[in-house]
Formats: sequence, C-alpha cells, structure tokens
Amino acid sequence: MAERIHVEELETSKPLTRELKVTVQEDALRHGLEKVAKRVSREIRIPGFRPGRAPYPIVERYVGREYLIREFLSDELENLTAEALDEVNIKDTFSVELVDVNLQEPSFHMAVALPPRVVLGDYMSIRIPYEEPEVTDEDVDKVLRDVLRSRGEVEEIEGPIEEEDHVDLVLTIRVGEETLVEEEELTADMEAELYLPELTQHLLGARVGETREFTLPVPEDHAWREHGEEAHVTARILRVYRFQVPDLTLEMAQELNPDVESVEELKDIVRNNLKARRHQEAMRAYRAQILEKILAISTVEISPLMVDRELDAYVEELKRYAQSLGMQWEDYLRAVKLTEEKIREQHREEVEETLRQDLVLEAIANEHKIEITESAIAEVMAYYHNQGMSLEEVNRRLEGDAAFRQQVLREAFRISVLDFLAKVARGEMEAEAEEEATEEEATEEENQAGDDEQAPQTEAANQEDTEEEGRVHDA
Repeated sequence: MAERIHVEELETSKPLTRELKVTVQEDALRHGLEKVAKRVSREIRIPGFRPGRAPYPIVERYVGREYLIREFLSDELENLTAEALDEVNIKDTFSVELVDVNLQEPSFHMAVALPPRVVLGDYMSIRIPYEEPEVTDEDVDKVLRDVLRSRGEVEEIEGPIEEEDHVDLVLTIRVGEETLVEEEELTADMEAELYLPELTQHLLGARVGETREFTLPVPEDHAWREHGEEAHVTARILRVYRFQVPDLTLEMAQELNPDVESVEELKDIVRNNLKARRHQEAMRAYRAQILEKILAISTVEISPLMVDRELDAYVEELKRYAQSLGMQWEDYLRAVKLTEEKIREQHREEVEETLRQDLVLEAIANEHKIEITESAIAEVMAYYHNQGMSLEEVNRRLEGDAAFRQQVLREAFRISVLDFLAKVARGEMEAEAEEEATEEEATEEENQAGDDEQAPQTEAANQEDTEEEGRVHDA
C-alpha cells in the first residue's frame, strides 16, 4: 500500500521539540477529496442533483477546492499525525501542536513536544535542621487580648502614655531656621510614625498637660533634610485615650466559646490552634527549603510547548475568575491594562518553575511509590477554609468543579511528596531503618534461642524413636 504522506523534519532550536512538515501525497489526496465531496453533496443542497449524487467536479466547483481540502484535513488530521509520528519513529510524545496549514500543497506544519527529562540529584542525602515553633503563654495572652479588644471601650485617662495609646497634642517642629509645623493640633497613634522616626517614642510616659521638648535627627532622604540635620520638637499633651480591654473571666470565656468550663480550657484551645497554625507555617517554609535544594542538584529539561500548555491552563483559570466577577474576558484585560499575550509573557517564568518542581516531585513519587495522603488533602482543605471558604463550599466544589478538584489534588500531591522528603531531611528515615534493623536482629536472636532450646528435646526424641524401632524389629 502506497504511503499517504511525505514527512520532512524541520530544523528547530527548541529543546525536546521536533518539528515536522507533513505533505499529503497526490493519490491519497484525490481519494480523500472524493470521499469528502460525496459527504458534502449529501449535506449541502446542490441544484440539479439528488443528495449524495452530484459528481466530484460539480461539488468542487460549487464549494471550492480549498473548502474540500480543509474538510479533508479536519477529518483526517489525527490519522495523518499518527502516521507522520510513526514514519519518523516518534513513539512517546507529551503533546502535538498544529503550527500552520498550507491548503495549496496541501501540507501542515506541526511541533511535537517530547516528554520531559528529569535527572535527580542525591536528594536522599539532604539534611536540613528543623525546629518546631514554640507557643508561649505570652503568645496565647496576646491572641486573647486581641479577641477581647472587640469587646472593650475607649476611655480618656490622665496618663502616663503607653505604646498602644492615642494622644491629642499640640505640635511644633523647627528644623534649622524654618518652623515646619507650628502649633498644629492633631491626634497621634503611639504605634505609628509621626513626621519623623521615633518622635512618638519621646512622648511615652508623659501625662495630660505636660510639655516635652527634644531634638531628633532628620534622615538623609527626608524632605526636611534641606533645612538642617536636626529637628527641634515641642509637644504639649492635651488628652490621652486608652482602649480598655475587659478581663478574661469565666463568663467572658464562655461568651467566646460556650463549650469551655474554665478559662484555662479556653487558653488550651487557643494554644493548640496557635501550635497548629505555626506548625503549618514552619512546614511550608521547611518544604520550600527542601525543594530548593533538590532543584539545585537536579536537571530538568522541558519542551517550550509543555510550558505553553501550562500557560493555556493558567489563562483559562483567569478567564473563569473574570467570569466569577461578572466580567467578560476583554473587559478584564482592559481593567488590568494588559493583553493576553502580555499576561502569558509575565507568568511564563513562574509557570515554568512550577512545572519543574512538579516534574521533580513526580519523579521522586514514582521512585518511592508515594501516594496522596489524607492528611495532605485535609491540609489543603483547611487552607481554603482559612482563606474564607466554608468547609461546605470546599466539599461542594470538590464534587462539582473538576478544575478545583484537580487543583486540590495537585496541591495535596505536592504536600505528600514533600512530607516524605521532610522525613528524609530530618534524618527520620535513617532512624526508622535502624529501628527496623534492630527489631529484625532481636527477632532473629529470639528465633535462634528457640531453636537452641528445641535441639536437645529433638535429639532425645530421635533416640527414643530409634530404640522403639529396634524393639519392633526384634519382635
């Protein structure tokens, strides 16, 4: 059977990419166009002919040769592509992209992305110290104080001024020969900067009616620096306001959480929540360290077409986001003052880096047969919950939104592999291996001891059996 196509390999500088020009042979084209024309004559009413009965020249004249070629290539593109890949012996591909179509020859130009190549470094020897973050009593008290602030009230006091207070004061500031702030009455937050660095720090401890005078250095990059290097400040305290936080009584604790039976029980809940949150934050940072080291000692080669495919997915996600805002894609682009091409350009490096990470983690997962853990899925769901999504909504989207489910599974997969690598980096895999070896050695010793105890009994039993056989023989 004659070949239907001629395949010419084109030069390309793209890594892990092969580009082919596929030309349809004349005999195959003629046979294909006749088949298409017969179908077209059934679908399109051609005057003077019953459906499917118009001869080829009439159909070609009626719809045009290019139309028939376009239909032929549309029908046969998948088969022609498979034949072309087989002819040049490409067995394994990541994706195939149609670059161009020439309806005159006819021919088409396609780019073939070969699977990525990943060479892992010696990641099993990586060791990184890890310290579990602490939660102190002061940390717990601060959280509860912040919660209680929503139930407190602002009171006017005489002083002395503390760091969390607000102060009404009259301020004068002179730099060199210039008075830049003169008798200005204003309200100052003691935790915020006022005109110059550390100005508010000089007001701490003052009381209502007190006047303080002091000098401050003017920073080199400050607008006032042209007038001098030092500022002379005069501040007269008018009023001091302090937010009075209510005491954490049992009654207040039960208002915050009706299930607790003591203040200490509420503190324990806060402490455990803080520990969980800080553990997750520490683990995210630790995982990032591990991944950075593994990428530094590994080699990953990717076809640019693979990156393009990931960028396609990224843009589609943006389009869904725009739709969720009630915006058309064109309106969204105008709002962010970007073109789609510019978005792809801005995010290409980020997408390629994420792809490199995923490929390395996938290779490690394949080596150790790592699967997604339930704890990893729970962590991802908790993340979305902490971002403001209810658990009901998370579960609903997992069931009904395929893209969201894929995103959750992808993140959970990364966590599962990185948690395995975290055990390696902390040296826990070695400890487990030593423990297993010790247990096996102990088991072997127990079995050996058991064999030694059984040996004399067996020997005696064998002797008794021999004597019995002798008595039977004699009889």
